[in-house]
Amino acid sequence: MSDYGCVGVAEVTLKTTTNTVSDFFLVNCSTAGTPGFASFNFSEITLELEALFGNNPEVTYHLSYNEAISQTNPLPNPFINTQANTQTIYARISGDRGCLGTARIKLSVVNTPEFEGEETYFYCLNTYPSTITIDPGFIGTISDATFNWSNGETTPSIEVNEPGTYTLTVTRSKTINNEEYSCSNTRTFTVLPSETAQLTYELTGNIGNPILTVIAEGTGSYSYSLDNGPYQQSPVFENLSPGEHLLTVKDINGCGSTTITVYILGFPNFFTPNNDGYHDTWQIAGQNPDSPQLQRIEIYDRFSKLLYVLNKNSNGWNGTYNGTPMPSSDYWFKAIFKNGMTYRGHFTLKR
Repeated sequence: MSDYGCVGVAEVTLKTTTNTVSDFFLVNCSTAGTPGFASFNFSEITLELEALFGNNPEVTYHLSYNEAISQTNPLPNPFINTQANTQTIYARISGDRGCLGTARIKLSVVNTPEFEGEETYFYCLNTYPSTITIDPGFIGTISDATFNWSNGETTPSIEVNEPGTYTLTVTRSKTINNEEYSCSNTRTFTVLPSETAQLTYELTGNIGNPILTVIAEGTGSYSYSLDNGPYQQSPVFENLSPGEHLLTVKDINGCGSTTITVYILGFPNFFTPNNDGYHDTWQIAGQNPDSPQLQRIEIYDRFSKLLYVLNKNSNGWNGTYNGTPMPSSDYWFKAIFKNGMTYRGHFTLKR
């Protein structure tokens, strides 16, 4: 009604948009550590919709059809699905005349194979040709996965008896909208060599106070124990008593241990030849019976008179000379080694 009381009637036509297009399908592999979720890029769908509707329309994406119609809460691009494995979202195509149409986009996730567990193994060379098992550490069921190893095997785990690098590719496949999609992941395993040690040793320092250095040959990593004591990382032992010692060297990678006898030469400071069963003879300690270090030992009295000669077959000096017991006193000895070295010292005979 106008200011002059005139009334006019006009017909208004309301138009609604019902333009919809066929569904779009987007499939992607899950991101690491988030099975069921992936990042989806809408760029290709946007190009198709722009070409379909023409005139450079605006395309936005929404979680629901209602949000697409009301053009609220547009989604970012790329977008990570908020519902695991499958989700449907909606595109809105807008132009100068408002909403030109909508499209439904179906998102699907193919889970990328994931792994856990060790990637480094040790093979004990001393156990060849026995094998060890490399476990893929595959997470989940294997029914929808295929396995391809760099050595040609297609089983989930493999048996090997050689050090080296072994690569595993696991593929998961899924049929979506009559098309097959696959996602793969690769894992590399390293098999390192190790073994028990071949042992020798050397003695340095002074007789009576030697330093034992263990020489362990092999590809392993070793720790050392003397006389069943605690293991140590150092191959050096000091403050050793004369006699035989049990040396054990173990491979810390689990390939076993090696034990040998160590011989530490020692010359007693006294003996008491009174037939009580204790210290009745003077005899050196630590002589290797299989490879004697000494050629002989000469025993003298205080006047440099030779009283007795010890060799590898001797049971020790019983404190007599020509069957006559020698008096309590100090006596001297000269040890002659096979390499020509000599060592001199003295000891006490107590009666």
